[in-house]
Amino acid sequence: MSPPLVVVFLSSWVSGASAADLLLVGGRVWTGGTSVEYADIWLEGGQIRAVGLPGSLTPPASRVRVDVTGATVVPGLVDAHVHLSMNPGAAWREDSAEDRAALLDHHLRALLASGVTTVLDPAVTVSALAEMRPRIAAGPSPRYLHLGPPFSPPGGYVATAVPGFPTVADHAGVRDQVWQVAAMGGVGVKVTVEDGMYRPVWPLFSPERLREIRDAAALAGLPVYAHAMSPREQALAIEVLGASVLVHPLDRPDSEAVERVRAAGAWQMTTLSPHYALASAWGRLGVPPLDDPWYQERVPELERTTARDPRVQADFRTGLVSLLLPRFPGIPAIAASALPGRMIVRALHRQEAALRQLAAAGVPLVMGSDSGNWPMITSLFHGTSSIDELERLVHAGLDPITVLRAATVTPGEMLGLPIGKIEAGYRADLVVVDGDPTQGISALRRLRLVVREGVARAPSAWLSE
Repeated sequence: MSPPLVVVFLSSWVSGASAADLLLVGGRVWTGGTSVEYADIWLEGGQIRAVGLPGSLTPPASRVRVDVTGATVVPGLVDAHVHLSMNPGAAWREDSAEDRAALLDHHLRALLASGVTTVLDPAVTVSALAEMRPRIAAGPSPRYLHLGPPFSPPGGYVATAVPGFPTVADHAGVRDQVWQVAAMGGVGVKVTVEDGMYRPVWPLFSPERLREIRDAAALAGLPVYAHAMSPREQALAIEVLGASVLVHPLDRPDSEAVERVRAAGAWQMTTLSPHYALASAWGRLGVPPLDDPWYQERVPELERTTARDPRVQADFRTGLVSLLLPRFPGIPAIAASALPGRMIVRALHRQEAALRQLAAAGVPLVMGSDSGNWPMITSLFHGTSSIDELERLVHAGLDPITVLRAATVTPGEMLGLPIGKIEAGYRADLVVVDGDPTQGISALRRLRLVVREGVARAPSAWLSE
């Protein structure tokens, strides 16, 4: 006789959980559509086997039954813009190889403990990937996807802002780097079409070189992701480069540019969080409350210490102005003034307006926090920035369901993977929260359980793994 199906209370079960075939009962479920309904979910072999009305599923009696009464179940979150090889504030420290390994382990656990079950890294060097891969494979870790080294012209944005990335100078360089990304297992290629964020300071690829990258990527079967924010840059990215994904939004509302993105069928990442991180150095927009338990649990102490250091913040202000306005006279005086903070806040408001315009036009939005970003930035923390980004999108005027879809359904479609929905055949990546995030996105901070490929743990258990 088969053993009876066992009802297991979360608090006792998840602390020692491993991969199991589960039946989640008693909760409400947002499958990725427009409503939340009561349903049971059967997980088997790391996949969603079935979703049905309460009491309608009859899996074998050996399945572990998990009561999620009073909670809402949503798909595991996807952060499609995470610089996992970059550690917040690292430019102001001398992290050893041991430090980097410990930080990576913590970041992977913090992402899971924040409900993020898949990440896309848009810029990683060959050496950094080789260093990270064994630890990602050993886990616990979100599903990790990447775009390899970004394509940047000599003296261009990426090579200037983050030394260590290669540059592409000619046709042979284009060919070699595309095939290198393919050999690394990249899911696309990222190309910089960025001449400056506040004034032109960096060279762009010529149209001829952009077409060479487009053709080489097509030959390798890799979609093109473009770093391009102004209307002119996005026109080059879409019309010449053939980009299918824009990794940052328009830097201002512009009806013609929005229509160009919509007509091209391009995907649009969000990335509002960097504005908050930059403006916070001038006391604008606030900073993550590092004494809040949510951040204390998920942000490594080393990074919290760096973020609190007033000398680091002063150096950051000067360093940022030097990077964005090179050769501009009076850099120390500008950095000490309130002007950069005001400029960044104005840029944020323009980008929020552009995102509202893009959403209204039906352009598919994809959540990206840009966590890690430049190592000189101290507060774009891995894991917590993903939830911060979702809340900032709601604050910018998007409704919670649109924002949830940007972190689940839409990136799954962009990546062509069976993730981001609660539907039979999809991967068993789920988040169980108290409250209803379709009504208030901050419910995602009240996590009961995060399920990654059928492995279910409470956030505290993921953090202590």
